Amino acid sequence: MALTKVTSNVIATNAISGTLIADNAITAVHIAQNAITQTQIAAGALSDALAANSITATMIPNDLIDSDHYAAASIDNEHLADDAVGVAELSATGTASSSTFLRGDNAWSVVSGGTSWQSVQTSSFTAVAGKGYPCNTTSSAFTVTLPAGSAGDTIELIDYAGTFDSNKLTITANGSEKILASTNDVQLGIEKEGSRLVYVDSTQGWAPLAIKPASISNISGGTMTAYSGYIVHTFTSSANLVITGSDKTCSILIVAGGGSGCGGTGGGGGGGAVIYRDSVVIPVGTNTISIGAGGVASSSVGPPGTAGSDTVFTPYGGSAVTAKGGGSGRGESAGGTNGANSGGGTEQYAPETPPSHAAFSGYTVYAENTGGTEGGGGSAWDITGGGAGAGADGGDGTSTTGGAGGAGVQVGTIYNGSTNHYWAGGGGGSASYAHTAGAGGLGGGGGGSASTSGTQGAGGGSAFNSGAAGTVDAQAPYAGAGGDGGANTGAGGGAAYDGNGLGGNGGSGIVIVRYAV
Repeated sequence: MALTKVTSNVIATNAISGTLIADNAITAVHIAQNAITQTQIAAGALSDALAANSITATMIPNDLIDSDHYAAASIDNEHLADDAVGVAELSATGTASSSTFLRGDNAWSVVSGGTSWQSVQTSSFTAVAGKGYPCNTTSSAFTVTLPAGSAGDTIELIDYAGTFDSNKLTITANGSEKILASTNDVQLGIEKEGSRLVYVDSTQGWAPLAIKPASISNISGGTMTAYSGYIVHTFTSSANLVITGSDKTCSILIVAGGGSGCGGTGGGGGGGAVIYRDSVVIPVGTNTISIGAGGVASSSVGPPGTAGSDTVFTPYGGSAVTAKGGGSGRGESAGGTNGANSGGGTEQYAPETPPSHAAFSGYTVYAENTGGTEGGGGSAWDITGGGAGAGADGGDGTSTTGGAGGAGVQVGTIYNGSTNHYWAGGGGGSASYAHTAGAGGLGGGGGGSASTSGTQGAGGGSAFNSGAAGTVDAQAPYAGAGGDGGANTGAGGGAAYDGNGLGGNGGSGIVIVRYAV
């Protein structure tokens, strides 16, 4: 009779071992489903008992075995069939496509193929990041509008026909962006010039990297601009003009700092000396440029302020060419400091005759002009003279009007090819009572100040930077302050009215170098 009545609870633990069971006596049909679990199998007990390929994928429910069941590195290429792991099995971020790749940070990223060059542009357009544009301005100048950017975006522009020098290409940011932290436009005006623009961030915006033609790549220094076949290097602060390769024939303008106006019913400041040469060979090497500061007005009403500082151009291996600073305005209690063009006079101190300025072979020097005199007796005692400009003497005060600053000098359109600026105008004189103060001289002179019932002098215009107007008594912080001379014009500061007013500062100097390309 078959043994079917013996249950598991009458068999002692481990009473039946493998040696008491014939091979194949117990098959799968004798074992209830899920009767044997993982906890009932000793580690490694089945390693030698399983025939090769005896367990197939169909015997393992989906998701029964996950990463917690593998030892580290236990599955290598030999255990994976070709194409067993596809894109769908990856947990990467981003979108997988024919134009993306999987980065090391487990993200799909677009493949960058460099700049995508577009067809030649002949009229204004809006650029797209990642693209390059040959621009042909033969027929007319036009504008490229930059898009809103993301960090690392690039746009490239080149001069297709070599006509940027005659018809400039203007680059402008859209309403929400900047170029070099400024909302101002940028122009490409050099033949065969190009630019690669890189977007930095919302503060700096787009940063243009200049691509210079070989003909000018050997000259550096200052701020470089271009117009109609010329390159211009403008120095508003001290720096070097460095030339490599071969000497360069240039035009050069050298302007010294202007003198300050005087406080406490003083005279207007004198403009600095201006030196110009239309054709000079500047040698290979480091040519040094020192820009003179404008004279600083006194912070109290007693002292008359200071003269402007010299601007010096020293060619490599050569002798310095020095433009002398302008004189400060004369005071009621002190005379001030003389200079290349002298300051305006007062009741107590007449304007000085400026000293002779040094000459330099081949250069034209504009200096040695004299400030204006005060207005005369009675109520005109407090009407002072204007400072001299590099192109003319300062105006004399009258019984009703402060002396105007002397005009600066024009040397041509060296800066931009179209504007014939005045340089180094004189500062205007001051006026008392219901009188009118002197205007600053053409070329950035500061305007003179006036009493509450009077009229302040306007700042001098037609300049690289216009001079500031003077103020009237009621306009604090100090009563009747003179206007400052325009920055980088070499102009004199305006004079101050009455015992509480302060004079205007003189304008700083400048050097401009131009050459043909």
